[in-house]
Amino acid sequence: MLTDVFDEEGVKALLGGDDRSVAAALEAIARHLRDGLCAWLRRSFPGLSPEDLADVWQETLVGVLRAVREERLDLARPLVPWLCKVASRRAVDIMRRSATNESALAAVGERLSRSDSGARWSALSGDERREALELTLDHIRRLPAMQRAVLQVFSDHYPVTACMEVLRRRVGERLGRDVTLASVKRALQEGRRKLRDHLVQKGFRRVL
Repeated sequence: MLTDVFDEEGVKALLGGDDRSVAAALEAIARHLRDGLCAWLRRSFPGLSPEDLADVWQETLVGVLRAVREERLDLARPLVPWLCKVASRRAVDIMRRSATNESALAAVGERLSRSDSGARWSALSGDERREALELTLDHIRRLPAMQRAVLQVFSDHYPVTACMEVLRRRVGERLGRDVTLASVKRALQEGRRKLRDHLVQKGFRRVL
């Protein structure tokens, strides 16, 4: 049961009113349903992080507001099951985006950090892989300007930046000046070496 003391009919009446009434309805939904609905989401989607869960809730409220403004909300139907459906869809969307982003970042991290023998990121657990990716992105931000620009551009636009000429052009656009292919290759090589050394120091020797 997601409701506590929740006047569903009263809230639906508010959702059919003016902007002030809609705002009051959203406040009531948040006050009475947030904890229960989020607990249901944690059980239904155990892979959601606390940050993801907060995003799902906010996107659910946005979905309610959008449905009201577009006159798609059927006030004759039960409200709570509909809210659960909206939240479930948002949770699926966020988990799908998270999986896509993590896969992309893993590909970038592996490409940047691998040695000639190749990195074995598959040897890492999910938590270890996320830690390695966070260390990678944080370390890039701490590199000297040219190396930072090259590795950031490489990461932001991978896999097209695996082509050195594309990478050179994008780095030039980022810096606002022409750069040579040799300087880009040198910065990429040196930045990757520093990154590998950094990951080794943090205990990731076995995947490099």
